[in-house]
Amino acid sequence: MGEALYEEYPAAYEALYQHKQYETEVAFVSDWCHNRDIAVENALVVGCGPGHHSRHLLDRGVDVVAVDQYEAMAERARMNAPGATVTVDALPDLNTAGSFDLVWAPFTVVNHLSPDAFPTALAALAERVAPGGALVFDSMAFPEEEEWLWLRTHESEHGEVARMGDVQRLADREFRWHTVVFFDDSWFIDRHDLYVPEESFVTGALSTLGFEANVEEGYGPDDRSTSPTFLARRTDR
Repeated sequence: MGEALYEEYPAAYEALYQHKQYETEVAFVSDWCHNRDIAVENALVVGCGPGHHSRHLLDRGVDVVAVDQYEAMAERARMNAPGATVTVDALPDLNTAGSFDLVWAPFTVVNHLSPDAFPTALAALAERVAPGGALVFDSMAFPEEEEWLWLRTHESEHGEVARMGDVQRLADREFRWHTVVFFDDSWFIDRHDLYVPEESFVTGALSTLGFEANVEEGYGPDDRSTSPTFLARRTDR
């Protein structure tokens, strides 16, 4: 039992997150780079999901390489962002080569790593950032309490979907998000084991890797999320 939402039900994912502010996030990251004289001509999107961040980057004239761990998501990204180069690849060990003005792991991708894998993954992301380029990723906020039997429903152009589940702490900074998802006439079990590193640990690791980091609430004032977003500029090359 694993991450079935990503692996087998990309349409349900699209329904759950239809109202996610993809364009707002891309605009904020683009403006952040522009204000620091980082010219983003190419980007690597790691954990691209259905490809909406990639699509909005393409709309801004950026050449995009997008990767996702799951073929179902990669196929969705090829459909939604037809100008991007989309392959199956994943952290912590990326096989995708190249040097990019922007490397971006959006929508809590890094939280799906174990504590042991996180430093390796951060180094892999950093290695692909061009001199003077940007590394961006966001993280979920660590739940202060366990949450039992919540229910959320959504209606979208992709179908009706409901999700019921709970949040259980596993260890320090680790927890499990365990849900049952009802989508159209089917249902499935979805489980995510998640890790939320301390902000100070992340910024310290970025500094060691040669980056100057800023931490923002979400993706700026127009974003509904208040979870931390790490925006870092390479300064060692």
